[in-house]
Amino acid sequence: MRQGLWIPMGDFRLEGELDLPEGAPRLPGAVLGHPHPRYGGDMMNNVVQGLFEGLAERGRPVLRFNFRGVGRSGGRLGDGEVEDMSAAVEVLAKAAGIASREVAIVGYSFGALIGSACMAEDPAIGAYVAIAPPLALADLGALARCGRPVYLLCGDRDSDCPLARAEELIERCQGPHGFAIVPGADHFLLGHEAAVAAQVDLFLTEAKLSG
Repeated sequence: MRQGLWIPMGDFRLEGELDLPEGAPRLPGAVLGHPHPRYGGDMMNNVVQGLFEGLAERGRPVLRFNFRGVGRSGGRLGDGEVEDMSAAVEVLAKAAGIASREVAIVGYSFGALIGSACMAEDPAIGAYVAIAPPLALADLGALARCGRPVYLLCGDRDSDCPLARAEELIERCQGPHGFAIVPGADHFLLGHEAAVAAQVDLFLTEAKLSG
């Protein structure tokens, strides 16, 4: 069951889209975070689209949304995206009739940065998958201490996510963790969307088993 929705954020709303399976859901469900809007990123991005379709087809509850100031979402970019992500987790959990610990954040690039901050602030969220996090520019070291399932995926030609830094981060994670490399893919993962969705689904299955 697929539907557009609005996520209330006080004096404005965030644009989103939700897909719930007809039968018993596979868990955890997933909230998707899109890449940086200053470079054209939104919830219709090719990687986010592939994840939304792929995870929904596999029977997972899934929600994608536009951060504040993007698309038809209200608010102003750069003024509270972590709150946006937390609100999206709550909306998915309520819509699917599950707990926050049964929701995973799946963030791509900018969405991965916001997702990592959200994990650091909200201990109730169940798991985290970072797709092509820009580790060349940002430190996601706090993830290593969160104790929950953490997974990372990137292309072997992604200069924004150096493999050595990705491997070092994952190796330091104290909870269940995993790392996957997409051969021949750069930061945009064009043409690899189906493979990314399939691997993320495997990660989420592992997170469920480890919990």
